[in-house]
Amino acid sequence: MKINKKLIILAIFVLSLAVLSQVSVPEESSQIKNSRLTYSCYFSMKKIGVALLQYADQEGDGLYFPNDLSVLVKKQYLSCESCLFCGCQPEVSYHYFPGLRKDMPHNMAILMEKNAPHSSSRQKGEKTGFCLFLDFSGPYRILEGDDRFLIQDMQKALLVAKENDKEVLLKILDDSLQNERSKSMSLWKIRQLGIPVFSTNIPEYLYAQSPFLSKEAAYAVFPWNEKMASDVLYFSLYDSNYFIRKSAWEKLFSGTSNIGFISPGISKFTANKFLKKK
Repeated sequence: MKINKKLIILAIFVLSLAVLSQVSVPEESSQIKNSRLTYSCYFSMKKIGVALLQYADQEGDGLYFPNDLSVLVKKQYLSCESCLFCGCQPEVSYHYFPGLRKDMPHNMAILMEKNAPHSSSRQKGEKTGFCLFLDFSGPYRILEGDDRFLIQDMQKALLVAKENDKEVLLKILDDSLQNERSKSMSLWKIRQLGIPVFSTNIPEYLYAQSPFLSKEAAYAVFPWNEKMASDVLYFSLYDSNYFIRKSAWEKLFSGTSNIGFISPGISKFTANKFLKKK
């Protein structure tokens, strides 16, 4: 009787294997695969952004990023080289813009995907890629083809960052053909050089439509006329972006030991209380 039970169990087991061998596991659909790789790339770029900030704080005097992303792997801020590649195009690494600093305008791109490898969920046939800017709140999606224009804009802006001639920087601001990133960088460089702004048209940019231009103008004007620049900077204190709030706070309340305001959960009421004390 015991032998019969064993035979029955063995027969059931063999039959189960035969049935399972005929069951086909459905292949991953292209839509699911695209979604999986899209999320993977999104979080990979977020991870690289965190690593860049850690490097700047620990090895870049709080300002400077590495000249090459591979440094992040060598220094163990990232676990492996594969983090530097998009899953949709594993042979193409993320495009990195070396030469930037943490205190540069937040509309500067620091990392992006080339070739728009992801399908858009908004419109059929539309392709997008991710881009990380210096506000580090993204990555944001950019449309297919825009990556080429963004690279061109950034190349021009990085050249502006190396410019030390006041007249050249002011001409960039006045030139309607210059892109917004070059103008933002021009305002940043004018501030770095300590150029007096009231002999120029820089105060006019406090009222620019672009929030990036108005904020950079406010930073440039602040050392010369704190009151004129404060309205723009106060508005930045309510921004949802941590880094924008932090930079405005440090400019308005330099030297203060209370930095609780820059935590994400702070309310406008608390911000107003600080401003009244000021």
